[in-house]
Amino acid sequence: MDINRRKTGLGRLIEIAGTKRWLLIGAMSLAVITAIVQFVPIIAVYNILIELAKHALDPSLIDKAYIWQWGYIALGAFFAFGVLTFVSLMLSHIAAFNILYEIRMQLAQKMVHLPLGFFNRRASGELKKIMSDDVERIELFIAHHIPDIVTAILFPLILVGYMFTVDWRLALVVLAIFAMAFLVMGRMYVGKTIREVSERYVEKMGRMNAGIVEYIRGIQIVKTFTESTDAYRKLNEDIKEYRKFACGVNFQYRPTYMGFLTILSSALLFIIPVAVWLLEKSDSYAAFIPVVLMFLLFGTAIFFPVLKLLWIGSFLNQNNMGIQKIDDILYMDEIDEPALSRYPEDAHVEFRNVSFAYNTTTILKEVSFTANPGTITALA
Repeated sequence: MDINRRKTGLGRLIEIAGTKRWLLIGAMSLAVITAIVQFVPIIAVYNILIELAKHALDPSLIDKAYIWQWGYIALGAFFAFGVLTFVSLMLSHIAAFNILYEIRMQLAQKMVHLPLGFFNRRASGELKKIMSDDVERIELFIAHHIPDIVTAILFPLILVGYMFTVDWRLALVVLAIFAMAFLVMGRMYVGKTIREVSERYVEKMGRMNAGIVEYIRGIQIVKTFTESTDAYRKLNEDIKEYRKFACGVNFQYRPTYMGFLTILSSALLFIIPVAVWLLEKSDSYAAFIPVVLMFLLFGTAIFFPVLKLLWIGSFLNQNNMGIQKIDDILYMDEIDEPALSRYPEDAHVEFRNVSFAYNTTTILKEVSFTANPGTITALA
């Protein structure tokens, strides 16, 4: 692989996802339709509110057939939303699992051609994390995040556009709340700090996971040679270091995130006063009440997809770190195959003055023996 053309970050994720582009294009196309269908019940509710408010003084004049018509449309949109979401996720999952298979096969084939020093410098738990956890995060991005990103971007845009057609003044209030919230949240997601935090998070999480795997895999050796104290001490230190880092990050970003959620959850405190003021100045209460109710019911709906985008963004940072570790292996120089292969003359294995110890516990001391082919050799 040409390391000079190596992509990183989101570009690399998109490049990986592009190997199954037609499945993902189908999933994204259905996600677009899903976002449109998801918006239909809002239109239905607003039209029903208009009809009810128009004849509030004389309910006998309400067009029941008209209300039932919009009710059936909303119900149909609800079922269509479920079907389209299911098919979209099925396509994205098929693409994701095929891509995961291909990446794991590439890693396995690559490791066969890497020098032994590569494995000596890395714990088996670290390699397990790359093969399992880091690759698995790609599935989360492709199978879930790609359709979710399409829906989370398109639905708020459609809703805001419709709000401006209903009442541009209240729509501006919603956008102002949106801007204030992201002005606060921007302090957390903008700049080098968040990338450094993500890198340290992935590093400490990987170290802890590697320690857990190494401890469990080596539990027989630990028990046999009474190394449980030292082995547990290292694992305990890794867990405590991760806990200290995670608590520090939570404490650092707690005010920012709480401010962001407080502004979003208090959106109605901004919408209601403006809506009441506009209602008092309106020419017809009956005509403006549906507008007020629509904004009270759906004025905060724009924020839930945005929260999903922020959640996806936090996972993207972790994904990027994992992709970097995967590519570090895929782009590593391989051992050159010799022009003339050499084979051993005999299959016996000879040990000469071999010594081995687990820390201070001596296991072998200057042992010499020959293990001949076709025989069983035991050390007592």
